[in-house]
Amino acid sequence: MPLASTIQRQRLLRRVWLFSDLGERELACIAEVARERTCRRGEVLVRQGDSSGDLFSVVQGRLKVGSVAGDGQEVLFAVLGPGDVFGEIALLDDEPRSANVIAAEPCRLLVVSRASFRPLLHQLPALSVRLLQVMARHVRRLSARTEDAAALDVRARLAKALLALAGRFGAPGPGDSVRITLRLSQQELGRMMGATREMVNRCLREWTVQKIIRYSGGVLVIANTHRLMAITDASRDQSHRR
Repeated sequence: MPLASTIQRQRLLRRVWLFSDLGERELACIAEVARERTCRRGEVLVRQGDSSGDLFSVVQGRLKVGSVAGDGQEVLFAVLGPGDVFGEIALLDDEPRSANVIAAEPCRLLVVSRASFRPLLHQLPALSVRLLQVMARHVRRLSARTEDAAALDVRARLAKALLALAGRFGAPGPGDSVRITLRLSQQELGRMMGATREMVNRCLREWTVQKIIRYSGGVLVIANTHRLMAITDASRDQSHRR
């Protein structure tokens, strides 16, 4: 794939949430210092503990963000796709990377180094505000994850995780069905919502029998989104009554 020109990079940056509301002059400043990078499936873009400080914008492809806790347990925080950014925490605080980021498929990215990005925060006030909004989203996401762990049982957390994946990476099918285009193993689903692979397997088999989900060509299809939503709501109501 040929490298993008500065003008093309500017257009690509417009698709990224962090930069989408910036003016043309501001985008041009960022495009001047951004470089393009491609990666293959399975490639590690960021390694937990590294001291690098680049900011990555996802133009094409999907990546998995996770970490290894002190007890050796792996946690899958999120799956990123076009329009997302990562690396902004280490960019700001000079601390080691807090997570691993691995390409789930071939990806195309725009990268801005810490040395180039920090001066832009002084030059472009709107960019600073936008970055604060990104950080606020992270805080809200972590708060919601903590609340779910306390208020929802495993079945409800898995149902909510599947609905979130369908909302982000779903393709509408016949009737109420949604095909999740991103392939995650049962172990990865468990890492995403704090459960074992066996618990995830048990829920998925149960929902397959109940025709809430099905598999088509190895891809998970939600056949009835309303029933998955009802599982989440019932668990939350039960928690509130306790």
